[in-house]
Amino acid sequence: MKPFLIRLARIYFRLGAVFGGLGILSYAWGAATQSDCRDFVLSFMLLPYAVFGAAVRTVLWLPSLIHWWSPSWVHWWFASPEPTFLQWLLPGLFMTCGTS
Repeated sequence: MKPFLIRLARIYFRLGAVFGGLGILSYAWGAATQSDCRDFVLSFMLLPYAVFGAAVRTVLWLPSLIHWWSPSWVHWWFASPEPTFLQWLLPGLFMTCGTS
């Protein structure tokens, strides 16, 4: 039983690391492609945030995915908008910088 649980934990953390890595890439891509995000200080400060978010997502990706998949009453209860799956997977592509 113990080798099975170890294997299951490794799979869980590997999937979380993949999702976290995709999050870092999405933040880097979002900062590089938006004209308002090209400020060096903003890009420099965004990367530690993305790395910290990737570390958190590595551990908490399944509860986050369950919250995303939950019915709309849960989103109403917590007053959060209903994001699409792509917004959950690659949050950096949907960021906005500056004012419009």
